[in-house]
Amino acid sequence: MGTYYEIDEIKGHERAWTFSHNILVTPLPIDAMLDGRVRKLRWSSGMRFEEHLTQIEPNQSIAWNFVFNPPQTLTAFDLHSAKQGGIVNMRSGSYVLSILPDSGTLLTLETQYSVTTLLNGYLALWGEMFLQYFHHAVLSVIKVRSEEAAKI
Repeated sequence: MGTYYEIDEIKGHERAWTFSHNILVTPLPIDAMLDGRVRKLRWSSGMRFEEHLTQIEPNQSIAWNFVFNPPQTLTAFDLHSAKQGGIVNMRSGSYVLSILPDSGTLLTLETQYSVTTLLNGYLALWGEMFLQYFHHAVLSVIKVRSEEAAKI
């Protein structure tokens, strides 16, 4: 068994407002745990998935492949939005840390996915918008927690 880390439940003050989460009420991240190289994520409305870490460069980056097993754990979102879904195929993601000229740090979150329908252009625009909302929600929590930890 690998090393186990728990990412505590996200509190209300740690969340950023987004159109998709606050108006359309799409699932929100709740918490996660890391066991070895598998991160298990829990989102609202019963959404569950895993990120299997594929690359770890300490203090630089981590990368993962998405795993949706069983796909029914995505019913709160859309069964078509999974690696097995066929319409929106979530493949992989990564966090990258970059040092800024002012000695600050920039954290970038990227997600690789594809859209396969007759309306690819239209759906890709919506998909990119929702993905940016999800990224903003996750990165906002990390920012708040990092700033709070720096005060201690």
